[in-house]
Amino acid sequence: MKIPKDAKRIARRFFRGCFTDEVFDEGKARQVVETVVREKPRHYIPIIAVFQRLVRLEIARNTANIESAVELPETQRTGIQQQLQQVYRRPLAANFRVNPALIGGVRITVGSDVWDGSVANRLETLRQAA
Repeated sequence: MKIPKDAKRIARRFFRGCFTDEVFDEGKARQVVETVVREKPRHYIPIIAVFQRLVRLEIARNTANIESAVELPETQRTGIQQQLQQVYRRPLAANFRVNPALIGGVRITVGSDVWDGSVANRLETLRQAA
């Protein structure tokens, strides 16, 4: 589906209006969607599609998905979360998950950034190098 330029422009303007003190406000985003659906402006479906994509990217940018082979102790969870917040210089929501396929180590994903310190990744790197 080709999205008109004016729909993209409008969606970006709505998205920028969803920030309060440089922090994304989900309540404002809900209000935007409700208003667009209720008023049905021209190209309202592409507007919502672009807006939804921008919101998804923003949430991913502010969420750290942390996978480990075993359950991490609370002290390590807190330490990882604090280090990520220092690196990104903003508060991040952290989702911790156990993934036995990693064998050992940790894989961290924040938006499009991936840090993979898992044993499975190292083994795959060695396999490809051989």
